[in-house]
Amino acid sequence: MAKFYDPQELLEALVVDSEGLVYGRVGGFRFSQDGVFVQVYTVVRASERVVDAGRLAEELRRRGVQVGEDWPLDLLVRRAREEGLREVFREAEREYKLLKGEVRLEEVVLIDEQEVDNPATGSREKVKVLVLSTPREAEFRGLKQLRQPVPPLEELLRGKLCISLSSGVLGYVDRVVVGPGLLGLRVCRRRGERVVRWAAFMSQLRFMGEEGLYRRLSEFRHPLKHSVLRGSEVEEARSLLESAGASERVLRAFEEHIQVGDALCVDIPWGKIKVARDVVIVE
Repeated sequence: MAKFYDPQELLEALVVDSEGLVYGRVGGFRFSQDGVFVQVYTVVRASERVVDAGRLAEELRRRGVQVGEDWPLDLLVRRAREEGLREVFREAEREYKLLKGEVRLEEVVLIDEQEVDNPATGSREKVKVLVLSTPREAEFRGLKQLRQPVPPLEELLRGKLCISLSSGVLGYVDRVVVGPGLLGLRVCRRRGERVVRWAAFMSQLRFMGEEGLYRRLSEFRHPLKHSVLRGSEVEEARSLLESAGASERVLRAFEEHIQVGDALCVDIPWGKIKVARDVVIVE
């Protein structure tokens, strides 16, 4: 039985067309007598000239004006004009959402939400997706529908989001794998997170007589508040040890307190791959 969602839960969900191309993100839903429509937006970046408040405040101070740290922009501009200064402009990037199109709910063949490890960021994220039965983005880009065999080139596929039309979000492509007479694609939802048993390591530091190093590391993460370090914290702690000139036995003790959790991966036979473009879609 299909799972149902509150429309608010699907805001910002990734919308992928039948060709594995990203069409945009969910901005809302429109309910009418003609049916239900998913409103899909895209983010547009544009440059605009804005007043450089920092440089303006600096020019005013050079003229002896006591500029308050909390002065709003309009006050800075008014005071500058009183001093005969012209506004100083700079180019600034801004983003705004543009309605790209509306998709009939009947075109949506899959909705799913999963927590997965993103290899690009090294963090765990919640991925929400809608997959369409139509080539909306391919048509938008003027591309032909290409359902040609996917080449077994790992560098073209590694790190791409993988979605199964039968099972939902599987995770990110890890590598190409082989079996008896078969080629496959390994996709991981969990990547075996590295953790440090921080409280235990810090206790060993004190036992080793490294009180100075213990105090320094406690300022980074106190063992009474952080019994375990995860993800990027592991590398931060290692870098801190190295910069502090930790001895080889301390570094060895640190490594001994690192554990790697179980990965959660699935191997997909190559013949199950339907398309691989922005996103890999499998059966």
